[in-house]
Amino acid sequence: MAKVFPFKALRAQENKVHLVTTRSYISYSEVQLKDKLENNPFSFMHVLASAAQKANGSFKQKYKAVREHFQLFKKEHLLKEQTASFYLYEQSSAAGFFTGLVSLIDLEEYKDNRIKKHEQTIEKRREMFKNYLDQTAIHAEPVLLTHKPLVDLERFYDQLKTQLPLYDFYTHNQVLHRAWRVDAPESIQKIQTLFKNTQSFYIADGHHRLASSLDLYTAKSDHKYRYCLSFLLSEKQLVNRGFHRVLEWSSKVDLIEILKNIYTLIPQNKIINDAPQVQLYYKQKYYTLIPPKNNTQLPVSYLSEMFFYKALKIKDLRNTKAISYVSDQKQIEALFLDAQFTHALFYMPVVRFKDVMDLSDEHKTLPPKSTYILPKLRSSLFIYEYE
Repeated sequence: MAKVFPFKALRAQENKVHLVTTRSYISYSEVQLKDKLENNPFSFMHVLASAAQKANGSFKQKYKAVREHFQLFKKEHLLKEQTASFYLYEQSSAAGFFTGLVSLIDLEEYKDNRIKKHEQTIEKRREMFKNYLDQTAIHAEPVLLTHKPLVDLERFYDQLKTQLPLYDFYTHNQVLHRAWRVDAPESIQKIQTLFKNTQSFYIADGHHRLASSLDLYTAKSDHKYRYCLSFLLSEKQLVNRGFHRVLEWSSKVDLIEILKNIYTLIPQNKIINDAPQVQLYYKQKYYTLIPPKNNTQLPVSYLSEMFFYKALKIKDLRNTKAISYVSDQKQIEALFLDAQFTHALFYMPVVRFKDVMDLSDEHKTLPPKSTYILPKLRSSLFIYEYE
C-alpha cells in the first residue's frame, strides 16, 4: 500500500514563477549561467550558485551560503502555503505529455523496500548530498517516482484539471508547465485512498537524493526528516531514451578483435534507431553487436559486465575518464559527421521501464547511466522545507 502526503509548500507567485524556476545547475553552460545571474534577479539560480561563489570554502561553508541566500530569497520571492496540499503538475513538450502528483513520500517506505531502486549509489555522493540537506534544510527538486497505471486515479486527475490552474507558463526550452493546487480535504483523502491500490513506487530518477534523505533521517532520528519531496506519475507516461557510451580508445590493441571475443559483429551502413541490440560506430564504420544465444541479460548489462568490466578491466563505470555518456540525438549525429572523431560510440537500445521494474522487484540493479528518463523537472517549482 503506497502512501503519499500533502505539504505546505514554498512557491513562487503566479506572475513570477516562470522567472523563478530553473533547470539543474549543471545543465547550463557558463555563458547561460552568467546571463541568468546577471539578467534575472528572480531566478532560484542565485541560491544554487551561492555555493560556487565560495570556491575555496569547505562543503559545509558552501552549503551554509546556500542556506543564507535561500533565507533572503524566500523573504523576497516566495510564498508559504498555509494549508497542506498536493500539487497536480502537467508538463508538455515535443518530448511528451506528463501528468503526475507532487507530494511527500515516507522514507520508512524506502527503508522497507516499498520504494524500489534500480541503480546502486556512490557513498561519497550520498554523504555530500546528506550534508547539503542538513545545512540547507530544503528539497527544491523532487525525486521522480513511478508506479503501475491506476485508471481511477488518472480519471480523478482529469476532473481536477477542469479547474483553473495555479500555474500556466512556458519556459525558454518550449516546455509548457501547468499546476493545480489540491487542498480540499475530500480530494486529498481520495488521492491517498486511490494510491492504496498500488503496492510499490519505483525510482525513475533521483537515487542519490532519496538515499541521502534516508541517511539524514537515520542520522538525526527526528520525525521532521522523515519525508522527501517527490513527483509521482504512471509508468506508461515515462519516456525512456538510450544513454549511449563513448569510449576513448588509444590503445594499439585492436578494439574490434576484443569485441569479437564477446559478440558476433554484423557490419551495417548506418545506426538503426530502435534496434534491440547494441550498435557500434568506430573508425567511420557501423556494426550491430549480437551476444551469444544463451545470454539472458539486458544489452546494457551484458556490455558492461563482459566488455567494460571483464575485457577492459574498468572497475568503476561512474568514475572512469575513459567513458562519457551522451543522450542527445543531435550530439550523436554531430559525431557521425566529425571526421576527427576517433573514439568508439556504443549506441544503446532503450531499456523498457517495465524491465527496470521487474529487475527492481527481484532486488537487482542496472549499470550506471542505463536509463535516460523524461520528464526532467525544474528546481524550485515547489519547495519542501524541513520544519
